[in-house]
Amino acid sequence: MDIQAIFTQLKSIGIKFAKNQRGVHAIEYAIISSGITMIVSVIFFDDNGPVKNALTELFDRLKDKLIAII
Repeated sequence: MDIQAIFTQLKSIGIKFAKNQRGVHAIEYAIISSGITMIVSVIFFDDNGPVKNALTELFDRLKDKLIAII
């Protein structure tokens, strides 16, 4: 086998590899899901997260109103 034939074979393998998109979607989904997981963990599990702060304020207002009624 001469150098030109090896080069042609390697070139065709490289082109096939570049056109193969099957693994790309799995990587994209993994990146998206890890980003969503990070956002959800910050929102719900952070001590100063927006959801916790909103719920704390809501329950504090309810507590104050109930104390005022009683």
